[in-house]
Amino acid sequence: MNKSKYRLLHVFLDEKIVDTFISMMEVLFPEDSIYLILTHKDLLKNVKTVKNVMILNPHSRKFRDFISSQIISFQEVVFHGLLGLNIYNQFKHPNMSWVTWGGDLYETLLYHKGYRIYINDYEYWKVRSGRVPTILYRFLWNLRGKINMYKKLDLINRIKRVYAMELDYNLLVHYFPKFNSLTHSYLTYYPIDEMLNEDIVNKFVSGENIWVNHSACASGNHVEIYKLIKNTHTQRVVYSPLSYGDSKFKSYFTDKGKQIFQEQFYPIIDFLSRSEYYRLFLDANAFVFGHLRQCAEGNIIIALYLGGKCFLYKQNPLYEYYKGLGCIVYSIEDDLNKQSLEEPLSLSIRKLNRRLILDNFSYQRVMEILRTNFSSSL
Repeated sequence: MNKSKYRLLHVFLDEKIVDTFISMMEVLFPEDSIYLILTHKDLLKNVKTVKNVMILNPHSRKFRDFISSQIISFQEVVFHGLLGLNIYNQFKHPNMSWVTWGGDLYETLLYHKGYRIYINDYEYWKVRSGRVPTILYRFLWNLRGKINMYKKLDLINRIKRVYAMELDYNLLVHYFPKFNSLTHSYLTYYPIDEMLNEDIVNKFVSGENIWVNHSACASGNHVEIYKLIKNTHTQRVVYSPLSYGDSKFKSYFTDKGKQIFQEQFYPIIDFLSRSEYYRLFLDANAFVFGHLRQCAEGNIIIALYLGGKCFLYKQNPLYEYYKGLGCIVYSIEDDLNKQSLEEPLSLSIRKLNRRLILDNFSYQRVMEILRTNFSSSL
């Protein structure tokens, strides 16, 4: 593969959204990018695209040779989410950009500066610590987290552009004022009409069930949401996707959900294809996302498009974001009650939310955003 002819290097972990992004970029800018997936090829699960994709173990000699001798041939290096790896600091390039993914901004940076993510911190630490004393585990985790935060800050100091929601960027600058000089623009990966199959793209939700979060991640504050729903005395079935995320929390949330709701709890613990997963949305009415940070954007977009009633915490920047678009969304603090959970949206509101989601997340609109962001390098 002759890397010198390619203009952009996009760097990913093995995530589900990568194939969609690659397909759009190759329509807009064919043969213009290399997509580097940082994993061992035998561990690859999500990325199926082969053309213009490089899979490198970040601890391998091939990876070190690549970033030391070939990376400079690209005009721009774009990191898609700075999650989980300190290896990013090894990249040396004059034009590097960062697409924020939520966890890389909030949990590895803002949390360590005081941004609240967990409603019940004790529960989070107790589950994660296992047999290690919780106090000791928390001390060591925070210590490691702060070390990693400073490593990420060293990298961001060398970055020239950040792709983020305006509200996310404002929080970054609030907690780290020195990044006020970063160029920033908005980017999304979610073309709604490409994410849904033809069999449901024209449908609205018709079920009565309640949907909680999108993964087994502690930032979803699942148990607090389960308890709030239980206290409304609704008799509706509660769906809770737990196939993706931390295995410890998958087991913990499954047990807690069964304890609280008994036979009314339906954990989704097996991995489903995208079409199977979104088809389940039709069985629900209310969608409750318990995050205090920006998270689950793709799920929220789908739920709003399909006519679901979405509940978010006011602290979550997505609450203000969707209200700013004109969408009808509800707050967990003020609106989570039996009547609101059980009463579906009117047809007029469903049509309004669908139109607004299409205006902002159609394939055509997402392609316009990508074209604007990547038509030229820094």
